[in-house]
Amino acid sequence: MSAPGFTGTASLYRSSGQYQTSRKFTQTQMGVITPALNWGKMSYSCTGNPGVGKYSSILWGIPWGQSWEQACHTTPAPSDDPTIAGRLPDNCVTGLNEWGEWYMTDHSCCVTQCVSGYVCDSFNNSDDCDADCSQKDGSCYGNDIDGYQCCYTDPCANQIQNCG
Repeated sequence: MSAPGFTGTASLYRSSGQYQTSRKFTQTQMGVITPALNWGKMSYSCTGNPGVGKYSSILWGIPWGQSWEQACHTTPAPSDDPTIAGRLPDNCVTGLNEWGEWYMTDHSCCVTQCVSGYVCDSFNNSDDCDADCSQKDGSCYGNDIDGYQCCYTDPCANQIQNCG
């Protein structure tokens, strides 16, 4: 194994029925090896809020003992994506890893929203109308000549697309 400024070897051998280790480490130059913080592969998704998209990535190489949140909040996005290059994350999420999130306006990120309304379904006879209305907390109106209608309030009678 080697890294800039450091080489090492380790082996495992069996002697007298027990495993033992043999280690050799050599420091080739003075100094401390500090891992480089880097963002992993960027992913993109819509957030569920109208007109808002989100890039997200895992932050790798956080040194032992350093605050994950601080590392996230102070590490800019990589330069290979011009949309967010150099920006600090808008949000950091700590879990099994530390995730950075960058939000942006994206009018292709639409959300379907329901609008309540009054709805009437038509029936040829009162029995079908009554059966349908009993399931929808509605009222059945009509007669045998004109037909019957089950009218009720539907919480999602109309749907609209909201794209921010």
